[in-house]
Amino acid sequence: FDGRKLLKTQGSSQLRKKWNDLIISGKITSEHHLVMSESKLAQLINEESLAVVLANPSIKNIEFTEWLNICLNKNNLIILNDYQATGFSNYWTSGRNCLVVSSQNWKDQLNLIPSPLKNSSNLKPTTYVTSELFESSINELSRLYAKLLQQKTSLLTTKSVKL
Repeated sequence: FDGRKLLKTQGSSQLRKKWNDLIISGKITSEHHLVMSESKLAQLINEESLAVVLANPSIKNIEFTEWLNICLNKNNLIILNDYQATGFSNYWTSGRNCLVVSSQNWKDQLNLIPSPLKNSSNLKPTTYVTSELFESSINELSRLYAKLLQQKTSLLTTKSVKL
């Protein structure tokens, strides 16, 4: 759990106490991690085999992209919702390099995922060359811009078109 934003409104000792209360009450297990610093995040991402849940539909695009960049090419399993998996859909295969859950009932589906994910021989960590993920999209966008600039016919008059 990313607690870095919570540090703006609460002290770290308060957060750790609440975290320990959640573990004691059984609402979460000790396998869950509370991240309160960049160094702890880097250590977990680089040294542990984690399931990184990005499936929350209310996650902002910028946050999603930042987490995706941090987690790619590490020994982590990324959990996406069905809408997120449509982006670069040719790279995601649920059950192979990610898990895709429904955006409607993603929390319920997370509870059904078996705990020892890392023991599954079918699941592989995400490994991509970042340029391969974005290169085709950038090339397509460049082709569309070139097509617009070279287009000789338009429904609008030339004087009203501003590119």
